[in-house]
Amino acid sequence: MSRQHGFTLVELMVTLLVLGIAAGGVGLMVDSVRAHDPQAAIDHLRRALETAAARAEIRGHRLALEFAADGYRFAELDRHGEWRPLETDALLAPRQLPDGLDWAGLHIGGKRALASPLHHRIVFGSRPPRYRLQLRHGNTLHTLDGDMSGRVRHGTARPPA
Repeated sequence: MSRQHGFTLVELMVTLLVLGIAAGGVGLMVDSVRAHDPQAAIDHLRRALETAAARAEIRGHRLALEFAADGYRFAELDRHGEWRPLETDALLAPRQLPDGLDWAGLHIGGKRALASPLHHRIVFGSRPPRYRLQLRHGNTLHTLDGDMSGRVRHGTARPPA
């Protein structure tokens, strides 16, 4: 009698299942770390702002960034004139700010909206607005400057020592 060497189909499937579960767990851990990283959160917001500006210009639909005390969401103006949250788009889905990252100011078109952007919107239409959005993390002030081309530049400033 000859003996065959190798793995059975069941053994291979169990091994693949275990590897898949492990890879999924690592992916969730990476996402969790990113969600608490202020720099990653600011970079995500910058990309989302650029995407909203481009999408509003291309599609001809008005989009807005709406602020909450602990985060933000994007909304679209429907045909009845109501702002409807965008929740299914991964990039424009509602987000919470990481602990220690707070809104510090908003200027739209060169006019200061308030020290806090709460109860305000940045509205994107056929032409993106000029704005400056500021966030504070510790003693660092992060500035997101949006121009009329839809591009957003990120800058930082620290108080002199």
